[in-house]
Amino acid sequence: METSGTLANTAEQLTALLEQEVAEGRVDLPVMPEVATKVQQVTRRPYHNAQDLARVIALDPSLAANIVKVANSARYAGLSEVTDLDRAIARLGTDMVVAVVVGVAGKAMFRCPIPELQAYLTSCWRRSLFVAAAARHLAKRAEATDEQAFLAGLLHAIGEPLLVRAYAALVEEGRCEPMPAETVVRAVVPLSPRVGADLLANWSVPSLVVDAIRYHDAPHMA
Repeated sequence: METSGTLANTAEQLTALLEQEVAEGRVDLPVMPEVATKVQQVTRRPYHNAQDLARVIALDPSLAANIVKVANSARYAGLSEVTDLDRAIARLGTDMVVAVVVGVAGKAMFRCPIPELQAYLTSCWRRSLFVAAAARHLAKRAEATDEQAFLAGLLHAIGEPLLVRAYAALVEEGRCEPMPAETVVRAVVPLSPRVGADLLANWSVPSLVVDAIRYHDAPHMA
């Protein structure tokens, strides 16, 4: 454990310091981007259609391009390529559109100013893509939709970039010594499920997805 006046310089000390930061509310949980929030608001209306979603998503050209790209992926592609947003949304369905929107918002979290840790977060995001594909495949064996499983897999490690950035802030504040990337990773991984689940609960992600992330390292506790 960290003692007064001593900088954290081991994985165990960093875990304890980060745990204290989390408990005292000093690890910022980013708000969901405005476009993603508006998409969720539209889908909660009793009556909405692809055009309603398209009007909101079109405000973010990068997000719109992602929706069209997914609609043309091997899993969803039809006999012809879709090039407009309305048809892409209609092909994917509301649940998958929301999953893609939240996933894109989540991907933006995987950023860090420390190059060695940015390399780790980049590989972490790639791993998350594989987990998302596997989770979607396994969904048929569980009480979950493809879209929920996909989102849970895609964002299962979203707590890690938040804690990595919290570590970077501690170093900048002089409360923690700079450490090798592998030491930082070893420190943040145990706390990641709880922090990631708290973030997604704040983003109003379905509770089934939040619980899957909170307990993905300890399923017997779910």
